[in-house]
Amino acid sequence: MATDLIFEIDVADPNFFRKLESFPAEVNRLVRDAIDDLAMAIESVTKERAPHRTGNLVRNISHDLAHPLEPGHIEAQVGLRKQAPYGIWVHEGTGVFSRYHRKITPTTGNFLVFRTRSGRTIFTKSVLGQRAQPFFREAFEIVTKTYAPARMRKLAHDIGNLG
Repeated sequence: MATDLIFEIDVADPNFFRKLESFPAEVNRLVRDAIDDLAMAIESVTKERAPHRTGNLVRNISHDLAHPLEPGHIEAQVGLRKQAPYGIWVHEGTGVFSRYHRKITPTTGNFLVFRTRSGRTIFTKSVLGQRAQPFFREAFEIVTKTYAPARMRKLAHDIGNLG
């Protein structure tokens, strides 16, 4: 599940584009810093919104530093490390709550077997699955509506103050 985040900067400074040409390295650094700040904010909110039953899912949420892909495009990623591959099922849901809308049934044998935390053993022919807990999507939406506009205004201000 990849989502692109694209922003526009509203600039009142008539010399803004001259500054972009005069200070390309400094502008590049300011943009990378802004993207890093947004990635850290998304990571932080994602960790707050993720389920905390064992803490493993939260521990494995991380971001990469912003880096240029090609001229004019800078990328940073926020995601789950391989130690929590089940994160997609928590995020998207399983069984009847997933895109397949089917109960979970055994692929071998006649019963699914579960052991509860209290030590009971449960045998069942099917389960409904787990409801989606879209913690990444929610964090992305929260950051893009709250923090991101303010951070873009600061970026425009910082670029306007160059020179």
